[in-house]
Amino acid sequence: MDFLLGSVLSSLVLAQAPTVSPAPVAEPPAVAQSSAPVLRTPTDAFGPDLKAWLDATKIKDQDSAARALLGLQRLRAERNLVTVEDVAGVISGRAEVRASEGTKADALDSFNAASSFAPDSASELGRKAQASGKVGESWSAVGMAWDNPLEHGRLWSTLLLGVLIVGALFASGFSLAILLRYSAVFSHDVAEGLPGALKPLALFMAVLFLALPLAGFLGWGYLPFWWVALFFIFQSKAEKAVSVVILVALALSSMAIPMITHQRTIAASQAARPLYLVTHGGTSAEAEALVWDRLGADPTNMDWSLLSTSLARRAGRFDEASAVLLTRASADPRFAHNAAGFDFMSGNFEGASLGFSQASEASLSPRDRATAFYNLSLAQANTLHFDESKASRKKGEALDGALLARFDRFFAFDREGSSLQAPPDIVPEASRILGSAIPVFRFSADNVGSRLMFIALALLLFIPGMVKVRGTQSFSKQCPKCGTTFCWLCQTRSTSQDVCSQCHHLFVVKRGIPPAARIAKGEEIARYTATRSLLHRISSLLAPGAGHLSVGHFNLGLPVLLVWAFSAGSWLTVQFLAPNLVSGGPLGPMLKIGFGLLAFIAYLIAQVVKPRPPVVATVPRRNPREEQAA
Repeated sequence: MDFLLGSVLSSLVLAQAPTVSPAPVAEPPAVAQSSAPVLRTPTDAFGPDLKAWLDATKIKDQDSAARALLGLQRLRAERNLVTVEDVAGVISGRAEVRASEGTKADALDSFNAASSFAPDSASELGRKAQASGKVGESWSAVGMAWDNPLEHGRLWSTLLLGVLIVGALFASGFSLAILLRYSAVFSHDVAEGLPGALKPLALFMAVLFLALPLAGFLGWGYLPFWWVALFFIFQSKAEKAVSVVILVALALSSMAIPMITHQRTIAASQAARPLYLVTHGGTSAEAEALVWDRLGADPTNMDWSLLSTSLARRAGRFDEASAVLLTRASADPRFAHNAAGFDFMSGNFEGASLGFSQASEASLSPRDRATAFYNLSLAQANTLHFDESKASRKKGEALDGALLARFDRFFAFDREGSSLQAPPDIVPEASRILGSAIPVFRFSADNVGSRLMFIALALLLFIPGMVKVRGTQSFSKQCPKCGTTFCWLCQTRSTSQDVCSQCHHLFVVKRGIPPAARIAKGEEIARYTATRSLLHRISSLLAPGAGHLSVGHFNLGLPVLLVWAFSAGSWLTVQFLAPNLVSGGPLGPMLKIGFGLLAFIAYLIAQVVKPRPPVVATVPRRNPREEQAA
């Protein structure tokens, strides 16, 4: 409904614009270079043809609509406009209305027309892809936005946010597994370290240590990182490596935050969008105002002066542009070249050839010389010098073939059944005009440091400090059979150090155990097995792979957890954070289906593959000499 209202209002406004002839005609006397013209909407002259197109499409008069589009294209070519956002927006709005009415074929034709008037607009190509359902066009739109410095930051921010979400999910799942695996051992260590009078407080102290970030008012989000640091000495070598990677990633994530928020700085720049538009073949009243401000500050700047004449042509002020070009034609071959363009459009092809030839032989950039050769080939073809025209065309293609193909696409038009080409202007390099208008992100002392980095560094320093005070290895272990915690240094040399002494006699020695004790131990093992199975199910539902990691199945649990974190995090990013260019159209559903399928596979593997029951190894026999020495 909004697009329908926008298209109707645009058509009414543009229909009231005075008709302006696209050919160079006499206008009010040229104003001096130092005084800015009275600004008006530069694309007002497109109003009548655009109104005719709207009326023709409304009554489905395809012939009249085609003639109106030809008129719009002719005006665009003669004014040297690559992008006409007003026209593209109105056509696109009408196309969306037609699509909502169910006339998909007509809508696609309109979307194609809209894209042709905004060829560098990722949003227009995205709307077209949404209507056509082509994933390839959606990817092209994303690629176009990635190459656009105004849109690149938005996509880059989305990508960084997705990486942060994936990392947060992985860190949460891994820390949950570590908590389930070593919390009982940690509690036993705390109890062993307390004096006798304080041992009743062992459980409270253990819980307090586990929830220390909450007690310090840091927030629950730091709990996973605190747990991987707190349980570091209990972990295996592989688990320690993953824990260190998680803490280093936490420190690096501090650098991603200013990169994400930098897009706000770009969006707040008042000069970025207008100047980017004019450097890519568009125009607007805001852009003209900026150019005249810069030119007023430095009237001798040749680049800004050249750009102002190009903007005057794009707005239809041909006499104004021609007057300024002629005053500086002797000083800069680019001005002589663009002045020759007006000779070309007035039919003076011989005179135009001189200006084009002068620019093609001057010491200009390859892009500017390719433009001059292109225009020279047009002038030579119009004077029936076809061989010279082909030779000039080849020289231009050798310098910048892609640019010449772009000219063929945008500056060709039809007049009374004849296919013609309008000569494009030489314009300054985009980098010279944009300058610092588009803010460039740079790391500094102000934006790098944050609480995330300080906490990550504190945890990384906490680990060696704890190792130095506590030692590199825990003295406590948890029996994998019954869950009893014990000190493995207190076990006799003839007892397995992987299980408690009772389970050693029950499963290794297999004798000397009274029946009542055997039954009681069996019930204890059954309760622990049921509890462990329940925790495995719950942790596998919360984070697939965490259940296997919690029982020491590292080679299976880690890949499953990685796949789940990546797929789930990517799905959440596309669903809630990605711009409409990615989440809308055919691309978004396809990505969500793919990531959802990966997450489902991870869930399936985590639930189907059961943890292996622990195996109690027999203590190796010692030779008689060792027995006597013992």
